[in-house]
Amino acid sequence: MTVRTWRQGNALMASADAELDADALALASAQAHKRWPWIPAEPGILLAGSDDWEQALDVARQRPDLAADTRQVEGLTDGWAISWVDPDSLRETP
Repeated sequence: MTVRTWRQGNALMASADAELDADALALASAQAHKRWPWIPAEPGILLAGSDDWEQALDVARQRPDLAADTRQVEGLTDGWAISWVDPDSLRETP
């Protein structure tokens, strides 16, 4: 399984080229925290397209420690992703 991590606006994102399940979500989350260790130790937002929406709701119920919220969005490369607000984007610059 390949995990992608990227920045999008003020968000840090991760996804895997695998069917959305608790294991794939855990792996994507772990890789994001490895790349950006300053991500708060709080659950992310699970984003999913309409094809993966029901599965996203199930996975979020199974792993509330990884996904605190779910949002339906379209146009995700792998069909789903997990997202966190980048804490660095909230800092005020002098």
